[in-house]
Amino acid sequence: MVQGMNDTLNSIFVRLDISLQNLSSKAIAQIIVKLLYKHGGRMKKQAIYEALANVNCCNHLGNRDVDEILDKLSEREIQHKGGDYYLSQSKKEKIKKSIEESEERRKRILEKYFSRLNTNSEVLSTWLQDATIKFFEVYSEEWISDLKANTKRIAASEDSIRNLITNRTLYNKDLDSEDKGILPKKFFDFVNTSEKDVDAYLWEYGTSAFSSKLIRTMHGVDQITIETFRNSHCILDTNILMFISLESRYKEAIIAIEKVFQDLGVKASIFYITKQEYEGRIGQQRNDTLKNIENLGYDIASIPNDDFTNHAKDLGCRTLEQFKTFFDVTLKLPEYIHDKVKIEILDTQSIATAIEAAQNDESLKNKLNTLFKSVVGHDKSKWALKHDIGLLEGARYLRNESQTKDEKFFILSEETSVNQYSRECGFRNGLPLALKVDTLINLLAVNNGGDTFNAADYTPLFANIIRMGLIPQEETFKQSELYQYYKMNSKIANLPKDTTYEIVTEMHKKMMDGMKEDELLRELNEMVTDGEIKANKALDQAKDDLYHAQKEIENSKNQNSKLRKNIKDDIKKQVTEKYDKETISLKKGYKRKIPLLSVFFVVLLICGAWFTNSIPFWITLIFSVISSVLATYLCNIQTDKKIVVERSRKRDTEINRLTDEEFQRKIASIEGNA
Repeated sequence: MVQGMNDTLNSIFVRLDISLQNLSSKAIAQIIVKLLYKHGGRMKKQAIYEALANVNCCNHLGNRDVDEILDKLSEREIQHKGGDYYLSQSKKEKIKKSIEESEERRKRILEKYFSRLNTNSEVLSTWLQDATIKFFEVYSEEWISDLKANTKRIAASEDSIRNLITNRTLYNKDLDSEDKGILPKKFFDFVNTSEKDVDAYLWEYGTSAFSSKLIRTMHGVDQITIETFRNSHCILDTNILMFISLESRYKEAIIAIEKVFQDLGVKASIFYITKQEYEGRIGQQRNDTLKNIENLGYDIASIPNDDFTNHAKDLGCRTLEQFKTFFDVTLKLPEYIHDKVKIEILDTQSIATAIEAAQNDESLKNKLNTLFKSVVGHDKSKWALKHDIGLLEGARYLRNESQTKDEKFFILSEETSVNQYSRECGFRNGLPLALKVDTLINLLAVNNGGDTFNAADYTPLFANIIRMGLIPQEETFKQSELYQYYKMNSKIANLPKDTTYEIVTEMHKKMMDGMKEDELLRELNEMVTDGEIKANKALDQAKDDLYHAQKEIENSKNQNSKLRKNIKDDIKKQVTEKYDKETISLKKGYKRKIPLLSVFFVVLLICGAWFTNSIPFWITLIFSVISSVLATYLCNIQTDKKIVVERSRKRDTEINRLTDEEFQRKIASIEGNA
């Protein structure tokens, strides 16, 4: 949903920004120029229309849009004579040279970056084209960033790029199985290389992706608008019925509107009061026109002074009887917007009651009349005022009644006061009370394919530009122009999602209200700037909160560390005291044994001297035992001494070990109790 909102906001920007509008026209112009070249350098206008229709997603371009671009091209890049549009010989030679250079560049790239593989060069070439298209579908913004801002976004995306190309490579049955494991790495190394041929090759694909995005965005419609109008009810004003009946300047738009209505499930309807007004106006015009013909003749009647006379004349009406037949046919209420979407009559008792109540409400009629007078300078006619207030309040009644039914109603009217009155009534389910025809046409991209033309989906057009050889000429776009678009996308992407939603919703309302494009763009820039400021403030606050949180954590850690150190110091002090006490005790023990040992030796020597001459067996035995005891005693002394020496040598290590063990037990006990 977030990405959808970003795409919608991006689309609004492109459709309002004059510089991006011009770039979109340049993109279409390049496609036309390349189509001319591929068709021998000369084509008729209708053939150009048809050729564009064969370029996937260019079939949604309106003929008027194409005509404007052809007019601009005729001033610079192409020539126009009679019904033909053609390229000069020098222009054809220039395009031919660029195509040949592109082909030679492709061969050099295959040889340098994708050689020594088992797959033949033709298959590799097709794979490389497909892989590069896929790469730019996902990483075009990273490429622009690296190109203009000298970032390293492609290099930083190595893993994801290789995964992308791996997925594109594994299922290619034409590639050698051994090559499939090598190609993704080779492709990444290729796109991550800054070298003349590589740069030129990527520029062709990058500008083609840029072109397709601009075209799609400029001539598509966003999903929010589509869903807003889907399954709604359009209540037609009398002037819209006139457009339908008289085949006015809106004829093509009316036909296109019907198609969009059909696709979106929009129902068309009128109130009974509108039927009455339509028949009354036609009847009055019939009487006036026929009276003029009877009294003054056809010459006076043929003067184009109203839509009815003009249309009748266009149909070949010359006699009184022909004019009578024309008005008899016109008097019949249109049954369809064109020939598919039926016009229903809303005529229930509850609707009639609501309309009648409004028509008798003087305050409502005065309100509408004031709005009308502020525009035209005079009062609205009594009968027109009665109809229009009934139309507006009848639609409001249906909107109020439909709240629990999830139904959507809006009026389609060219009457200025009706649309002004609507602005004071607010929105319901995303729709204003009334819309003008031009507003509806622009919102639904009626002239460009309507709801079936998703502005965000540029991939099919991009792929066709590459595969059909419709790549823009190298000098068509500047790096700065691509970067402008990238910065706009980045700015939108950095907005909080709730801010993006608010901006899109508000812009949607303003476009529904029929606000002019320059005002819309100014409002949009202000809202985005405010969103950036709010986002930056929020970011600064978040950074500040994070700093203080980190500081608090650090303080807590310091306090905790200090507490743990004190505990450990106490433990170490106790362990040291105990350890040293034990060592001293052992040292004193073996030192007390040394004098005693000396006494034993002296006694032994005296006894030995005494019994030197005759030593009975038992005496020998006693001496042996005593000697053994003395020897053992001596060994014990030596052992104790070694222990004391060893404890002294390992004192610090052992104290630290014992301290750590006791410290861990202490901490575990504290945490367990906590």
